[in-house]
Amino acid sequence: MKVSPHFPENYNLLSTKALETAIQHVPVYKEWKALDPGSSVAVDERFQAMPAISKRDLRKHTWRNFIPQWADIDAALQSGTIELVNTSGTIEERITNVWYQPWWDASEAASWRYNSHTAALKLGNHREAILTSPMNTGILSENSLLTLEQRSLGRFLYLNEKINPALWDGKLIERIIRELEIFQPTILEANPSYLAKVARYAHRHDRQVFQPPVITLTYENPGILSRKHIQKAFRSPLISSYGSTEAGYVFMECEQGKLHQVSSCCRVDVEYMRPEYGYPYVGRLLLTTLTNPWRSLIRFDVGDLVQIDPAGACACGHDDGYVGSEFAGRIADLTYTTDGAPVTTATIESIMAGWESVAEYQVFQQDGIYNINIVLDEEDTTSKSLKEKIIEQLLSLYGRSAVINVRFVEKIETEPSGKYRLTRSNISVNIDRLFVKGDL
Repeated sequence: MKVSPHFPENYNLLSTKALETAIQHVPVYKEWKALDPGSSVAVDERFQAMPAISKRDLRKHTWRNFIPQWADIDAALQSGTIELVNTSGTIEERITNVWYQPWWDASEAASWRYNSHTAALKLGNHREAILTSPMNTGILSENSLLTLEQRSLGRFLYLNEKINPALWDGKLIERIIRELEIFQPTILEANPSYLAKVARYAHRHDRQVFQPPVITLTYENPGILSRKHIQKAFRSPLISSYGSTEAGYVFMECEQGKLHQVSSCCRVDVEYMRPEYGYPYVGRLLLTTLTNPWRSLIRFDVGDLVQIDPAGACACGHDDGYVGSEFAGRIADLTYTTDGAPVTTATIESIMAGWESVAEYQVFQQDGIYNINIVLDEEDTTSKSLKEKIIEQLLSLYGRSAVINVRFVEKIETEPSGKYRLTRSNISVNIDRLFVKGDL
């Protein structure tokens, strides 16, 4: 199983520079020098010889140790060239990152060229409305609603100040719809789960909504279910924009629905799942930043799974870097059959999306017991036959000896980060068991 993407002319040069800078000048990688087979071998082989790093490593070694030794960190902080930001999540998940705005802006601008809709717009100084948890970005206010002015910052309007959309009521959703019409953003950047709630409400109440030229879906992997509900109210192009605070913009969805690596800014290495699990060309992403002088990340395991297109071709005409067909979910959110085989969130999503009445879902696995929470559209009522159909589908997936408990609930809570975990298991992740290092 080998995929050989086409890369820009300077891709290998940038990759080589990133690796050699790291092992020679960045404190956290000093022991990696002994692992490097050297410049006489291809750069891909040099990267494969290196271990992966994770958020645990970023916490353990602290942010200073991921900056080249020649950099005057304190002067840069004092001048405002860089600043420190924390990612959202629990204490165990939170990371302190060095934020360098010019790098982030360049990475975002590079992503726009991969979609004809964003490429055609004059972006950079555009109005942008953002719908997500204030734990991701924005202004938090749990006790009272803030005015539009209080939630505006330059060209940005933050549409939500509540950490959890389970706290939303009709008044707040009506305000979101009204402010979209007032602000008329060029881009609506949204957490797909959050926007799906607005779209379901608008569809149910026959509310017309402003149609921005582009909607970018980010903060969570946009699944089939959220897209389906969003399209009940929004006719705008839906574009998945994938990245992370640590690595910048990594993949951009084109108008053909394919995911394109932002190869000028980020190196991608993929370690594929073992073939016996039946997920050909699904692998974990290991990311290397190529153009950020203030953060050296080499083979950073961002924790996500992507379905790679082995042909590497797309009708949109872009063929530089990896081409993907979908995000399969997070590694930490894998569930497992009764025989121990992994099941991706995308697999569960494809099942749940088959029922029009299912608005939201969550799967909790405890060994061979699978607890399923289902939120139905308000127009639908609890159905015994629907429960039986869901149970039958999941028995076919997880194994006939699985215990499937289905409950219809009013709402599903987010994580402390304000994001949803649609699937989870109490079975610990075993990276070596799941993935093959290098090409199969």
